[in-house]
Amino acid sequence: MSNVAYLRDEAQHCRDLAVSALDSELAKRWHQLADRYAVLAEQRAAYETGPAPLLRMPVAPQPAKTQPN
Repeated sequence: MSNVAYLRDEAQHCRDLAVSALDSELAKRWHQLADRYAVLAEQRAAYETGPAPLLRMPVAPQPAKTQPN
């Protein structure tokens, strides 16, 4: 299992625990932990795939400038 898959699994596990928590404060803390795992998973996935390629806007051809006579 890759690090990304592990982190995503842990995030889901924390969400499951939040749903089954009897105390609302405890559920909130499980959700916060799940969010942290999810962020770590996305950061790790971005690190493993490398930076996104730069997108360049196409350059429209400029009309030729004419010189007055």
